[in-house]
Amino acid sequence: MTDETTEEENQEGLIFAKITRYIAEQITQDAEDDDEDDDDGNEDQSVRETVGLYLEIAEAFEIAGGFEFEAEQALSLSQAMALLTAAMRALSEQAHQQKQPNAAAKMEWAAMQATMMTAKLQECYLAASSGFITISDEQSSR
Repeated sequence: MTDETTEEENQEGLIFAKITRYIAEQITQDAEDDDEDDDDGNEDQSVRETVGLYLEIAEAFEIAGGFEFEAEQALSLSQAMALLTAAMRALSEQAHQQKQPNAAAKMEWAAMQATMMTAKLQECYLAASSGFITISDEQSSR
């Protein structure tokens, strides 16, 4: 792997992390707005866990360009990535509506990456294997 490839993958990882962090912040903000309306402790715990997971994923992409997972984590991670994909696609649609094509393209790219990550995690779950998730064209072969 050349330094250029490593730098490019690092930049892509940073973009993915930034989008993931933004989504985590939006979830937190929405939950705080909802807290004014009701008091559901179970839902609050679930939101905190989801936000915490997304922040861990973002940090992993910032620091290491991805994350390692164990076989027993694959299913829950694939579910989290599927939700992240949906959020990224919604942000892409919002950016299109606001006539921000560059932002929309970045969100759609991130959604495609998250979709590939979801697929790999599901494959690993079915095979009961662990692995490493990165942003790369060769992701599925790792």
